[in-house]
Amino acid sequence: MDFQKLLGPPQTQPYRVGLAGFGEFGRSLAVQVKAHPCLELAGVCDLDRAATSSALAGLGLEDCFLTKRSNDLISRPLDMLVEATGDTKAAAANALAAFAAGIHVAMASKEADSMVGPALHEEARKRGLVHTPIYGDQPALLIALLGYARIQGFEVVAAGKASEYDLVFDPASQELTWKGETRASPDFAGLWTGGPLVERCARRAAAAPWVERINASDICEMTIVLNHTDLMPDRPMLHGPIARPGEVPDLFKPECDGGLFTGEGRIDVFTCLRRPDEASFAGGVFVIVRCTDDTVWKMLAGKGHPVSADGKYAMIYNPQHLLGLEVPLTLLLACQKGLSSGAAQPRQRFDMVARVMQPFPKGAAAAMDHRHVLAGIQAEITAARPYRDSEPAPYYLAAHAPMRQDVASGGLLRHGDIVLDRESELYGLFRQRKI
Repeated sequence: MDFQKLLGPPQTQPYRVGLAGFGEFGRSLAVQVKAHPCLELAGVCDLDRAATSSALAGLGLEDCFLTKRSNDLISRPLDMLVEATGDTKAAAANALAAFAAGIHVAMASKEADSMVGPALHEEARKRGLVHTPIYGDQPALLIALLGYARIQGFEVVAAGKASEYDLVFDPASQELTWKGETRASPDFAGLWTGGPLVERCARRAAAAPWVERINASDICEMTIVLNHTDLMPDRPMLHGPIARPGEVPDLFKPECDGGLFTGEGRIDVFTCLRRPDEASFAGGVFVIVRCTDDTVWKMLAGKGHPVSADGKYAMIYNPQHLLGLEVPLTLLLACQKGLSSGAAQPRQRFDMVARVMQPFPKGAAAAMDHRHVLAGIQAEITAARPYRDSEPAPYYLAAHAPMRQDVASGGLLRHGDIVLDRESELYGLFRQRKI
């Protein structure tokens, strides 16, 4: 599709974009907005004013409005707020304030989106506004790829993404590298090929136990996709195999054909295994489609397209996500066409919940680190349920929340187990969700 034709020529006046949160994502967004003729960075909000001011000056944006207070930013004349604070409560509050001011919202804070995204979508719709996930992050990219495949007439069997960090095996040194850490792994060469693939992936995971194959961020992103599509998780923690890209169509297919899944229409994540001289999947997204004609797909396999060994399934993929550099497409679709980069009507079908992996005494709280991972808590996906004390609490609602009582290891954290901030906009949105 020619997006220039869809979105028309540059506007007489650029759309005014406010940015809440100036981390890696925010900087990449500022770079692209500055260069875009249809967009203007009209203001930035970040708690670290000194660092943000320095970064903006380095980008030649030293005159950009800068504040620590989100209300100061939202009170300015804006067409779109990009919410990138990563703070679940702040993201919900900022989105509601933006809607009240007649401003569209692009939600980069996936933590809030996974928990109350459909509720925010409904709040925006009631005001004739757009609440949208963003191109540049995997949920919107995967939703787009899924829609592309289906509109072309492909039968989608599975979908998912690569994890953020590749596992790189160097045959010369017999070493594995993951997230900058290198370890000797002389036995890993024997797991490169040979034997049933599902079994070999299990042996790879056992040979590299220090590799975190599924993390809270992966679960969060896939929960968002689930709430914008009709896909299903195959199990609460997903499978997360360590796999070479060409192996993906052989793994993400039903068990009856030698794959991992108990059925079709599943979603999952894999850790990309490659050599140092091979291209990365770079956290990209994919769909697995059914091959309906042997001759056509044998021809495509001969051209290098990933097709399963049995010729029944193939992978269509986008092996990249470019953070804020791709967000202009989302901003223009919302401002010019009134369209979300997600579903027309997302539903809270699934929740990201918290399984307790260590005992917590009364009054203790699960601390959240810079990766938004809760200490002593494992993220899982379950069917969404209405608020009740006896029901599982969403993962991010439990962040820093004191325990109302001693909580044993092993079970899902329940609403009744934690002291909730009942005055927060996040809590209010959660209570009004439509399940």
